Amino acid sequence: MTRKILLAATGMTPQIVTETLYALAVLRQWIPTEIHIITTESGAESARLNLLTEKEGEPGRFFRLLKDYNLPEIAFPAQNIHVLVDKQGNPLDDIRTQEENCWAADFITNQVRELARDAKSEIHASLAGGRKTMGYFLGYALSLFGRSQDRLSHVLVSAPYETNRDFYYPTPYSFPIDPLNGKGMTVDAKNARVDLAEIPFVRLRDGLPKRLMETPADFSHIVDMANREPSLKIDLQAHRVWLHGEEVRLEFSEFVLLLWYAECKISGKELDLNEWEGIEEDFFVEFPQDLCRRGIIDTMQRDDLLEKFEKKRNDLIVSKKPIEKWIKDYFRPLNTDMRKSAEAVLPERLVAAYFRKERGNGDFLVLEAERITFLEKGASVLDDAN
Repeated sequence: MTRKILLAATGMTPQIVTETLYALAVLRQWIPTEIHIITTESGAESARLNLLTEKEGEPGRFFRLLKDYNLPEIAFPAQNIHVLVDKQGNPLDDIRTQEENCWAADFITNQVRELARDAKSEIHASLAGGRKTMGYFLGYALSLFGRSQDRLSHVLVSAPYETNRDFYYPTPYSFPIDPLNGKGMTVDAKNARVDLAEIPFVRLRDGLPKRLMETPADFSHIVDMANREPSLKIDLQAHRVWLHGEEVRLEFSEFVLLLWYAECKISGKELDLNEWEGIEEDFFVEFPQDLCRRGIIDTMQRDDLLEKFEKKRNDLIVSKKPIEKWIKDYFRPLNTDMRKSAEAVLPERLVAAYFRKERGNGDFLVLEAERITFLEKGASVLDDAN
């Protein structure tokens, strides 16, 4: 069964949970299978007491809504009330300082990320409650991790009900509500109007590295990742490679080939992998010698490369294949493996900014030269890779 998740940020007004549930389940017939809320420590207590706790023989407002409209069971245990915490795991009772806002952003972002990991789930997020920054973080988190089936909304309640703390949802029967502070007229909850304003949002999920879908991360770091421009950084000494700030693990032969592609780009050399003339001498003879002279590879690595290339030549002589054939047989598997290594950490949409997908068609590395950086000995790998 598809998980239908109502997710809401709340403060001291847990009414937005029942108001949103009413609009979704009663008016739109979208009935969630579970409800999760994100709130402060005092907000959690308010939600528990007002929504889930029996009072004077009457069930909590959440259970009363289910009964009033004959709705099926919806999972909303106290464990689904997620309390914001600081860096040490201590609950937050409010969000006032810059530091508290950062903690709240990280917490909300990772709650959304975790709920969105289930490919079969649908998330309907409501940003009506809590402090404005909580709503902002919830909306932005859904933009980062939301899928095509996920929705974002703000609940709308008619006056004077929207300011009355005793109003939780329009009842199917007359239910008098006294005015706030005894000022004004008693109103009937039955006459309230509640609706949802759906909020469109940009979905950025396909532009984020895959590891961010699986592991917790700081909100600011994830936003930085979403805003990054394509870049290729190559540590010449450590033989490490970063694409879009993410390290890509390459085999040694893949690293050497990518370095050759990159140096061709930097030097302005036109490289068409359909034109094989000159590649044999350039890549298979001169390039390993040049890398060794520059100290990028040692003599053992150079000799190993040259030995492998010589073996290919000998195979060519035995098989009587044309030179173009054996060079293609060498390049294409490495190109494929290189692309797969990149796709292990980056979404396909981003990988396309670096590598041409068609095998053996034109230039494999399509990134512009000005976006390529070589990290020489002594350079700060950590700073340049991020």
